[in-house]
Amino acid sequence: MFKDSKTLFLGDEKKFPESFTRLKTLAKKQGITIETVQQLPEMSYFEEESANLLFFGDFYLGNKEALQNISDLAFLILFDNEDMVSTLDLEVFDVFINSNSKLENSIPILKTFTKLSKKLTTEKVSRLYERTSAKLESIKRIHEKVVPIRIEKTKNVSIFSKYAAGTSRGGDFFDISTNDNQITFLMSSTHSYITSTIITSYFEKIQNVDASKEKYEDILEDLINECRDHELINREKPDLLEIYLMAIDLKKLSYFGYQFGRFQCFSTNNKNDNPINKYPLNENFIEEGYFYGKLLPGEKLSILSPGVFKNLGKNFSEFKKIENNTSKNLLNNIFFNLKRENNFEDFLKFDSTVAVIEVNSNVLVQI
Repeated sequence: MFKDSKTLFLGDEKKFPESFTRLKTLAKKQGITIETVQQLPEMSYFEEESANLLFFGDFYLGNKEALQNISDLAFLILFDNEDMVSTLDLEVFDVFINSNSKLENSIPILKTFTKLSKKLTTEKVSRLYERTSAKLESIKRIHEKVVPIRIEKTKNVSIFSKYAAGTSRGGDFFDISTNDNQITFLMSSTHSYITSTIITSYFEKIQNVDASKEKYEDILEDLINECRDHELINREKPDLLEIYLMAIDLKKLSYFGYQFGRFQCFSTNNKNDNPINKYPLNENFIEEGYFYGKLLPGEKLSILSPGVFKNLGKNFSEFKKIENNTSKNLLNNIFFNLKRENNFEDFLKFDSTVAVIEVNSNVLVQI
């Protein structure tokens, strides 16, 4: 029968801050003993013992290679403040505990890890992956076939969109809401499925308010605060959550919105192009991310999610060659280029979404 994992804190105990002493006390009350050791045990130790390794960022930097070598045998738990975290690659760690946050919230995490073995968990996941990977690929293949180009039509404007699944963590969220007077358009790219769930709830809030700069900014600030509370955004890492939000007045064809991130926007009239930016989703950048304009009869405005940029490793540059095509052909051409760049593999590396907003050439615009 598997016994509980040990939790080892690595580092010089004389340098431990008060926050660690408090964490250790809270853990002890829940039956979790945290042992302190000044140096990393030999690899042979982890072959016999199941352990969770808790450490500060400076200890990780001084023992980076050794810790990475045992990452398959032990859970790596970073315990430090946000300033240190911003300088490290978080993907190395299994979990991050913010030493400046409410430490009571981290105890359930430690308690869970004492019941797990990284070695056994890795083996089980590997076996599960072998059994399910073939089915997963089949499901994704079917998905691409049964989810063709999506078309949303109003009297004056049509929106054509297409999506291709990627293999990376997180992904794209895209949705449209229409009524007689307005189209509300939201596209986002995240590194976390939790973030996508939060985005979905905020898109519902956006649909239930009158489209105005003031109300949209209130909702964006609420979204920023919630994502920050869950440590899902970071001003120094704007790619954690990228958002493109736009409202179109169907009578005047005027629009306004907010762009945070590597969305590429191309217009057939060259007047409504919107370049990639690196603005983080942050209240101090809301004004910088704001844009507005007016669509023209017969115009096509294409919006490419950050996944297109990430798959290509550069801006999509073929648009001028294909802009005279129909919206459907334009979408198919973009995704052909993505597949070609990816050596025609079944799936892209990153989720990619492209939408084309097409204005009726005979539309009557309210002045």
